[in-house]
Amino acid sequence: MTVPAPPDLAAWFRHRDGCAGPAVFVIEHADGHPGLVCRGCGRSVTFRGGTFADAARRVLRRYAHEVAHAAEDAQAKALAECMDCGAPLPVHRMDRPGVPLCAADRVRREQLKLARRGSKGSR
Repeated sequence: MTVPAPPDLAAWFRHRDGCAGPAVFVIEHADGHPGLVCRGCGRSVTFRGGTFADAARRVLRRYAHEVAHAAEDAQAKALAECMDCGAPLPVHRMDRPGVPLCAADRVRREQLKLARRGSKGSR
């Protein structure tokens, strides 16, 4: 997973080969540890030594985790809303009798009824 790096932390990293490009991406590796990659040259960025390096790794891991959860929440919200009117899907569903439908659902329901009638009449 690739997410933007926190802007307040990006200044604390240095590039291995001396590229002056900004270190702006956090990459969550398969084994769970975060790392930075330079946007300019594409090379990995090292942490400065000492206790800050450990603190920065923890902050980046937490930041990547929060960004991932925010993306999941946004996707779940998008899936839980009607694409036509924005109403929450549990409020109007075609498969729940007695629940009010939005205009787009009413049109789809009428189209389904007409399609069923047409197939019965052609037999």
